[in-house]
Amino acid sequence: MDRSHYNPHHSLVPFATVNKWWSDIAHYLLYRSISVNSSTYSTNVPGMLRQTLSADPQIAARVIELRVAVDEDRRIQDFFALFDLCVNLKHVDIFGYQLHSLQSCRRVLAQRNLISIHIRMDTCSSLKDPAFCSTGCLLEMMQGWPDLEKLHISHITSSAHTTHVRNNCCPRLKVIHMCEGEFSADLLLQLPRITQAVERLHLRTAWVYEFPASSVFFAIRAWQNSLKWLHYAPKRRLDVHPSQHPHLPHLKYFETNSTGLPASYLRVVSPNVSTLRYMATLEDFHHVTTNLYDLTFLPSLALLYISPLPDWTSLSSHPKFPEDDVQSLETICVQRSIELIFQFYP
Repeated sequence: MDRSHYNPHHSLVPFATVNKWWSDIAHYLLYRSISVNSSTYSTNVPGMLRQTLSADPQIAARVIELRVAVDEDRRIQDFFALFDLCVNLKHVDIFGYQLHSLQSCRRVLAQRNLISIHIRMDTCSSLKDPAFCSTGCLLEMMQGWPDLEKLHISHITSSAHTTHVRNNCCPRLKVIHMCEGEFSADLLLQLPRITQAVERLHLRTAWVYEFPASSVFFAIRAWQNSLKWLHYAPKRRLDVHPSQHPHLPHLKYFETNSTGLPASYLRVVSPNVSTLRYMATLEDFHHVTTNLYDLTFLPSLALLYISPLPDWTSLSSHPKFPEDDVQSLETICVQRSIELIFQFYP
């Protein structure tokens, strides 16, 4: 009762000591999903977990989901061993500062039939080659994950060799979340060969790099008949004309800005969207307000988040929408039963 944070797993520990039937159930619930972060402990938690799993392979086989924060080189071998011991891993979430040193971990993960993989890392520029893997390495691993459904990857490097990718080797992959790095665009051009029916695509732009619109449009065009959720809000002027943006007839959620798609093209690109998050220039804000009075403009729209498009070079000040346009937008949203939310900070 004196714990600062309640963890439901703590209440399961006593049940593991009642009898063998209760113990089996408790162990299943305790070890099915494990999170370990060595930075918050004075003891070597990854090492202790490694000993537990090594002593009882049956417990190790019950680990389906493993989330780790790799932040200390002195314990990195213990983290490696966890992935090796958990032979039935399906879900992996890795955060760290030294991910470029996880070569052994990548080799083990390639042998697991993953359903989801989430790789996050610190972007500290002082690290040498601070990436989890190269584009070629990732594509090679993905060809061994036919059940993969979710891919969340960031900060990869270029490949030293060209990888031959089998068509539709990840047919169940529906969710892709990519953070822009120098070579993410290369991966984005390859992914349509690996999976053909992506439903959710999140492209998070960075301060230094930007997804070229040509590679983004190539992927969107490949998945235009399956996409239901799209986040694409570039910070720089597109290298292709917005009129070349693919038509997305089944899109329900769209998060973009005036740079990614001027308001005049919303009608053509996403006619059936029900939720729109839009960072608009003053001109495009007026466009949205005016067009909404036409009931054929975004006829399925039920929720509108709108905010001023900031000057990405200086976020100290934010433009303000004209009061007349704000009142007009509020009026038409009430008339059309559209929930309107103003967001002034992106």
